[in-house]
Amino acid sequence: PSRKVLPQIVALLVGFSIIVAPWLIRNQIHFGRFSLSSIGDNNLYFYNATSLYGHLNGLTFEEAQQVFEERWAAHQPWMDRWPNALEGRLAREYILAHPFAFAFYNGVDALNGLRPGFSYFLSLLDTSKQTQLAIRSFQELNIRTAPQVWLSQGGVIKAIQVYMAAWVVVLFAGAGSGLWRLLAIERRWDTALFLILALMLLYLPGAASNARFRMPVEPLLALFAAYGLQLPLRHRQPAATDP
Repeated sequence: PSRKVLPQIVALLVGFSIIVAPWLIRNQIHFGRFSLSSIGDNNLYFYNATSLYGHLNGLTFEEAQQVFEERWAAHQPWMDRWPNALEGRLAREYILAHPFAFAFYNGVDALNGLRPGFSYFLSLLDTSKQTQLAIRSFQELNIRTAPQVWLSQGGVIKAIQVYMAAWVVVLFAGAGSGLWRLLAIERRWDTALFLILALMLLYLPGAASNARFRMPVEPLLALFAAYGLQLPLRHRQPAATDP
């Protein structure tokens, strides 16, 4: 019953908070800001806001970053104990001016971060750096360029990327079926504990978190997928009869 899940949710939130509380308190004492990451504002400006600017204006990430570096240099330093306070202010001003576009492109980056961590492995195999072009084509939603970049790569790289794509499809489809089974069929409201944990792992570092913070969510999706993929087998098993 959902009423029995609430104390468990509170316990999860309290336990999670105890783990990160010392660093939050440290930042409050040292910088006067109750926040987890002291580098988050820098990432928010030079990566997230910069990427949004590039998407909206048809620029590469490097071109957009150069524009934002010039904008940042044109401002007087903002006197604040918090590191990168000026970058955070400028980033939030730009993001709040384009909230829906930011939510969309940040969502695309989040999906990219949820893939298995093969990016570094591929970059070691592929000395031509075509792998990075393929990843960037995906991030920029360049549908026409992505197939061309993929076809230009070597056979080993193609095979690994096909495996990656198949894994993502199975992972997300299986996780969706697992959640449907748990919530719609079996009414397992304690599943909310896993969902809340996944959200905390995804967004605790803030809007500027990158893929390495999102990777811990993948095992949770795999658990849901394993549960969901058992559903067809469950219906094929013969019903138990009394002796």
